[in-house]
Amino acid sequence: MQLNLFKTSLWLMIVTISSKVLGLFRDVFVARALGSGYQADACILALNIPLILRRLFTDGVFNQAVVPILNHNSSNFNKDFESNVSLLIGTFGLFFLIASTLFILLSNIFVIFMGIGWFKEYLNDPYSTGGLSYVLASHLIKYTLPYLFFISLAGLSCSILNFLGKYYFPAILPMILNIVILLFLYNYSYLGIEKELAVVIGVFFGGLCQFFMSIVYLYKLNLLKYLKIDFKHPLFRKTCKNLYYASLSNSVIIINVLISTIILSFLKTGSISWFYYSQRLIDFPQSFIGMAFSLLFVPIFSKKFSALELKDFNKLILQSFKVIQIFGIPAIIGLVYLAKPIIILLFYSNEFNKVDVDNTVNATYVLLASLIFILFCKNLMIIFAAINKIKSTIKIGYLTIFMNIILSLSFSSFFGFLGVCFGLALSSLIQFSLLFNKLKRLKKINVNLEFYLFSLKILIASFIMLLCIDYFVPISSNLFFMTKLEISFAISKVLFIGILVYIGSILILKINPYKTLMKMS
Repeated sequence: MQLNLFKTSLWLMIVTISSKVLGLFRDVFVARALGSGYQADACILALNIPLILRRLFTDGVFNQAVVPILNHNSSNFNKDFESNVSLLIGTFGLFFLIASTLFILLSNIFVIFMGIGWFKEYLNDPYSTGGLSYVLASHLIKYTLPYLFFISLAGLSCSILNFLGKYYFPAILPMILNIVILLFLYNYSYLGIEKELAVVIGVFFGGLCQFFMSIVYLYKLNLLKYLKIDFKHPLFRKTCKNLYYASLSNSVIIINVLISTIILSFLKTGSISWFYYSQRLIDFPQSFIGMAFSLLFVPIFSKKFSALELKDFNKLILQSFKVIQIFGIPAIIGLVYLAKPIIILLFYSNEFNKVDVDNTVNATYVLLASLIFILFCKNLMIIFAAINKIKSTIKIGYLTIFMNIILSLSFSSFFGFLGVCFGLALSSLIQFSLLFNKLKRLKKINVNLEFYLFSLKILIASFIMLLCIDYFVPISSNLFFMTKLEISFAISKVLFIGILVYIGSILILKINPYKTLMKMS
């Protein structure tokens, strides 16, 4: 059955945006409650470790590892498929339970590794700022690491649902975590616990809810009547192999963020918080564009690679890049214009002062330069997985990580924490260049003049949008003296005018988003 891509994509983007808005609310509460002191740095580190591990092993990785295998091994809702689901859930369930238990036992090592600068301060003076950060993070992380077990099985369940074309539940599921964290953070005084403890306990129970809901959903579809455990089964071993290669290939950006966090622990207090909040702002368009379309592109590329000729598959690849540009480029330009008012609106308070705002804004500007390359890299990894060449991208990943280390260390010597952001941004550009050239050498992509003209039209429409919003609804330079309501109203006007102008511009330039999406089906 042909997929209504436009309707599904629109729904996924709306749901993903809603989830990210909740995530921003969560970060607003955390920033206003903890500021950018050692408690905030410790809490963010305790949150980051399981979230990084989650992105490393689950976010999109299960989709790329499981969907192609299910596509070749079983059809929807037959006995073999039910047996395969029971095997995957049961065997991976036990595997991740053992892995999560080991992670919890070794939690202090994770904190030392990611906050080695703090650990050095702790050894010299346990009551220094870095020493206090290390002690607090070591305590908080024990509440957040069990989340890895919950979200791993939830991610596996969602990849199975995506294969079946049931995209809505996997898209809604991330909202549960943010809702639970907000509930705990809002009621921390009634619970008689500290603010930072409320956040990590919320992570634990949020993950538990996600796990329970996803398993119940599979059970109601009659896909999980029993659990089967067999570590020697060919399906499990093949999935592990795909998961291994997909994790290594997709982990480049995540490992680079991890490396950046380690380097930042040596810099001044607040660096990790500024970097984290700028990352969260970047994550907003990255998630609703990258995640929403990756949910659709994985099954489409997997099912159509064997069915299409090389020329037609090349058209499909170029079409996917066009879809990303339609939404990605204006989002980046708009976020550059709105970064400061959004950060002031969300985070500015007595605890998160003007210096914190300025540093976060500067980091956001630098990281935004790499966003389009991150989105392109996500799409390229899906393509490599579909053509069964994911293994060939691992060397590129290692090289990118090495370059990020060199660049971040070099730039941080001159520009401080902003230098780490420069290194991360440049490494994304390097990764995209290498992946794209690799795909060209495999003769799977051939960029034509029509594609370049399309890209030029998107850039023209985006800059027309920027000029119009700057002329008709300019943002005041006195943002720190404006009320939250005034800033909200100013941002709303910019968004309204910007969206209208951009849609009008691309239509005048004969670009139809609906038709572009439908050509993917």
